[in-house]
Amino acid sequence: MEFIKPKNKGKVDWKISRHTRAIVEGYAKYAECSEEDVVDEFLSFRLLNYPANRRRNT
Repeated sequence: MEFIKPKNKGKVDWKISRHTRAIVEGYAKYAECSEEDVVDEFLSFRLLNYPANRRRNT
């Protein structure tokens, strides 16, 4: 699998719902890590397991 290379390496401005932000903040406090670490771990896990999670309608 070839990963997408970022075009710019500047800070990203995310626009997410308050509900999602509250979930990330709550989990970051629970896990005693930063919100950036929570998002990074979640996205890394989801992207690495994406092919295994797909369903086929055959």
